[in-house]
Amino acid sequence: AIRVSGAPFADYLALRWTHWSHLAIGIGGLFVLVMGWDLLSRATGREVTPGFMGDVLQSARADGALWLLVIAFCVAAPVTEELFARGFLYRGWSESFLGAGGAILLSSLAWTALHLQYDWFFFGEIFCIGLLFGYLRYRSGSTWLTIVLHALNNLAAVAQTMLLAG
Repeated sequence: AIRVSGAPFADYLALRWTHWSHLAIGIGGLFVLVMGWDLLSRATGREVTPGFMGDVLQSARADGALWLLVIAFCVAAPVTEELFARGFLYRGWSESFLGAGGAILLSSLAWTALHLQYDWFFFGEIFCIGLLFGYLRYRSGSTWLTIVLHALNNLAAVAQTMLLAG
């Protein structure tokens, strides 16, 4: 698809940095969104962190591989998932009849579908984060922005799970 478009690889995937204000807006928006979901989770009597995260953390600690978990969750997953969803899928779909709105919606659904380890409640949160990331990708023209925000979100989730798990 990239070759057919005639665009250079980095341009096709929007691998360019953006203005610092986009990063600040993204961090603020992500913070508000995640805190809202955490409040909803507490209000409905649910755990704030998914059981999957606690199980993986416990396993990584037992195996002495906590550093590997952090690299996988905070580097590898954000880079690969964002290049796929907000890089490749978004670019192709946004240039079709779907436009930017359809591309944001569909790439968020596809990204959510990658997270089968979570339940329906957390699917909702992941989908909303995907919509935010898609909007930021559209407004900023940068996939690096969504990679950084995704990494920060995952780092915060790992830290939160570690703190709550004791």
